[in-house]
Amino acid sequence: MTDPSELFEAFLQSDRAQSRYRERNEKRDQVRDERLLPLLNQFLDGEIALEEFKPRNDGLNKQHPYWGFDGFNGQMHFNQMWNATPDQEELAVHLREILPKPESRAEAAERINAHADLAQTYRDNSIDAEPRYKPAMFFLSYFWHLQAPTEYPVFYVTSERYLEDHDRFVQDGEYGEDYVEFIEALDALIDRATETTDADWEYRDISNAIYWDRELRPEWEADEEEDVDPTGSSQEEDVLASFLPPIVSDLSAVAERDSETEAEYEEQDRDLAVVFEEKLHHSFRILGFDVEELGQGSGRQPDGIATAVRNDYAIIYDAKVRGDGYSIATDDRAIREYIETHARQLRDQGVRRIYFAIVSSTFTNPDQGTLRELRETTAVESIVFLSADLLEELMVLRLREPYLNLDDIRAVFGTRDGIFRREELNNVLPDWRDVTVDEFL
Repeated sequence: MTDPSELFEAFLQSDRAQSRYRERNEKRDQVRDERLLPLLNQFLDGEIALEEFKPRNDGLNKQHPYWGFDGFNGQMHFNQMWNATPDQEELAVHLREILPKPESRAEAAERINAHADLAQTYRDNSIDAEPRYKPAMFFLSYFWHLQAPTEYPVFYVTSERYLEDHDRFVQDGEYGEDYVEFIEALDALIDRATETTDADWEYRDISNAIYWDRELRPEWEADEEEDVDPTGSSQEEDVLASFLPPIVSDLSAVAERDSETEAEYEEQDRDLAVVFEEKLHHSFRILGFDVEELGQGSGRQPDGIATAVRNDYAIIYDAKVRGDGYSIATDDRAIREYIETHARQLRDQGVRRIYFAIVSSTFTNPDQGTLRELRETTAVESIVFLSADLLEELMVLRLREPYLNLDDIRAVFGTRDGIFRREELNNVLPDWRDVTVDEFL
């Protein structure tokens, strides 16, 4: 066991550690300020629903794994609470009450205990999911730390064990009161670190030092070789251009009615809307779906149906070429007609899950009430707006990742209503791969 004073001095003296955490802290601050906090505030203000907030927060943490939220005590706990709740709106109200930064440590303790109590209630009454109670400390402290990093530290298990080993903390009471004692123990370490090193320390610096000492330092001492650039090259590769087949390589340019692309197809006397439909058919086939082409020349129809036969779901899809983005406006009546026309046919074929997707360049925020009414009064389970550029990236993931299958791709179309966001692509990759979309693209 490394004594705290020795640990803090060694941590500051390690050029490799300081370089690593200086860079990580800068990235943490940027991601927190530009992505995570705005998303959290949108949820707390009621601008987005819980069913959108949960997967987007998950995707961002997989893309930027700087807080450890993608593990058992973070996103897995979130998923378990979601799966166990009998009323999703009740859970959303609960989270909007407890996720804002507490005004005091006493209030923080009360909120943690309330969340642990709710987890116990869900556990006692749910057959399919059994959320644990202790993750309440990590789960809530993560969101509080985003909002007030100098007031509320993240309850990391590594820090907990270090404090226990040095007889500075014992988790043996109510979770809320234990979290307050955890903060007080870190306060004492901050004082010790400041006295020992004559430098300023924050909660995250203490957590970084402890993690470095317990996890990274032994590895580095065993292997003194410097880290190698994992890409093997300093030049960025245009992955999209190199992996997308020519037939769909200009999908997003067609979707946004790019002037040069439109002129090129006009010379061939081809209508851009028809071109986009054809490219969308090819795109779904590349992903692995069986495609029934509808659209042009077949009356009032969606543009196609993509069926995952072995995975028991289908996507009714429609293509919209838009230079200024797509708005659902009054299209809900046409969407309803498309669904009613084809849902019975799909049910007769034995397809249990049906989704609806609109693919375009960009989207204005759709009215959630309209989407909810369509979902609740028709046979589809979700209505998704997918941009063409994200569909391109999805195809590249499918072509580059041999283990990606249509069950994984279901996460794009079957998770929730509304606009599919880029960070949610990380939820498509299998968890065991331990890789992010950015590492592919």
